[in-house]
Amino acid sequence: ARRGIGRSFQRIELFPESGAILFESYRRAPLKRFPYMTGYVVQDERLELLAVVDIRRDPAWIEATIAKRAEA
Repeated sequence: ARRGIGRSFQRIELFPESGAILFESYRRAPLKRFPYMTGYVVQDERLELLAVVDIRRDPAWIEATIAKRAEA
């Protein structure tokens, strides 16, 4: 399981713009272990992983959680 997550992170690192827009400038990338995804942002050539979340959560909760972590 950890290798799968590690590969997903490597893919995001190599192709950060490949993740679909989640909201505003935040992106998402599905993990191989469905139903999870990563929420991340690319700023000034820096990749910041903000969350790994279950996509079955309320979309408003996901957005609030990722936005709050981006502020920290």
